[in-house]
Amino acid sequence: MVILTSISLAPYFIFYNQNFEEITFSQTMQPFLLLNGLLFLNIASLFLIIKIVPRFDNILLITSIVLTAVILNFDFFYRDLLWKNLESLIALTSPRTILFSFIIILISFISILLKIQFLRSFFLFFCVFFLLVPALQIVLKSYNNFQSDFLVEKSNQFKINDMQYENKLNENVYFILLDGYASNKTFSRMSFDNSNFYSFLTDNGFEILGSKAAYNRTYLALTGLFNLNYPVIEGDQPYKHQKNFFPLLLGKESAAPLIEKLDGLNYELILFGNGWSGCNPKHITCPELSNKDIFPSWISFESWVLLSKTLFRYFIKYNFDFDAMGNFIEHNKNKIISKDSKFYFIHHMSPHPPYLFNDCKTLKAESLVAWETPEDYLATVKCVNEKFIELFSLINREDPSGIIVIQSDHGPMTAKNWVLNDKKNIHIDNRLSIINAIKSPELCDHWIKDNMGPINTVRFVLACISQKQPSYIDEKSFIAARKPDENYGTVREYFSTQ
Repeated sequence: MVILTSISLAPYFIFYNQNFEEITFSQTMQPFLLLNGLLFLNIASLFLIIKIVPRFDNILLITSIVLTAVILNFDFFYRDLLWKNLESLIALTSPRTILFSFIIILISFISILLKIQFLRSFFLFFCVFFLLVPALQIVLKSYNNFQSDFLVEKSNQFKINDMQYENKLNENVYFILLDGYASNKTFSRMSFDNSNFYSFLTDNGFEILGSKAAYNRTYLALTGLFNLNYPVIEGDQPYKHQKNFFPLLLGKESAAPLIEKLDGLNYELILFGNGWSGCNPKHITCPELSNKDIFPSWISFESWVLLSKTLFRYFIKYNFDFDAMGNFIEHNKNKIISKDSKFYFIHHMSPHPPYLFNDCKTLKAESLVAWETPEDYLATVKCVNEKFIELFSLINREDPSGIIVIQSDHGPMTAKNWVLNDKKNIHIDNRLSIINAIKSPELCDHWIKDNMGPINTVRFVLACISQKQPSYIDEKSFIAARKPDENYGTVREYFSTQ
């Protein structure tokens, strides 16, 4: 029972420690009680089954322990362990088959190990230690952990006297980030006609800007937007982790430059994130996604954050993983106030994998890294186009003068069967080519420069709402390697020859 208790409460310990100083101890009570309720049901069920079939008590106990560990750490086993480390094997069979086989092997392996008395004692000691140490840490942390300690009114240290911005605008900004959306050039290489969507943009007052991405990785591209500059350039000291990059930078002690600038202009940044980015409320506003059509009203947001990493996420109707635009629409129907000094950052996961079926609601797979096939990608692009048009219609009806940016962080990861062109670096060029367009007030149009990239687009928006001359940086593109590549932690500048 000690082992089951330790495994069952482990997600709570991790959840509270990771979110300490962002949420109060009282806000973690519902997820804590939910896990305890699941633990009670698990033990009660196990007790009844053993009473019925006592001969298999050991195997039933071990099976319960393994299943509890897998269910409550589903993301770790299913996505992190399988998708990230067994890609070649997954190509041959279903990941669910691999997971099921893994569970059977793990049960058998633990059954053999626990026949050794020393290992049984060690495992029990380990679980007791694992239970008591984090429990003591949480008791100490929860002491005086009240909302007033950190969820205070925004500091005035970045506030700028309105007299310095007598002519500043109060227009709302809608910054829509479409993850992995290709440039028009890439669509042409794929023989896909996306001209209707571009025509929709130009017909509705959008200016098409540059198609050059800053980085080929999301965490670097979005960090560039929030830092208003390139976070890493060629020749910099290699980084070893991603703690200083998006989305983890949102939890840093000091606010990112974009947030700081918006604070100075009395603007509120509201982030509609996704399952990858989440939303850290330390310096920004995270909308309360508690609509009954998204997840049951009795489940708190904190409970969903915890349960979303477990197998129970499939029993909670919640489309936060990919549909940030849909969440914005649901949250803001008939609620938008024009000229309200709001900066909405909407990070829409699609058309980045996981792809969508033709109904535009159902995920085709769980993988965040499998870019095959091009047909699935293009089907998801059509879904994104439709969703953006729906979002634009809402904004145009309720806030016609609002500033709207539609931009992607990078393009798709194309392969040989995606494009007919086999020129050198064609796939790198596709990855570093994006959509970037803006609808802005006419009085700001004279500040738009040719081939403006993503970071300068944010600088332009800040200049427009503050009515101050923008300061632009050079347009550059950088390539960063993925783990476990030996070049991970460094970037090299890319010069397009296409």
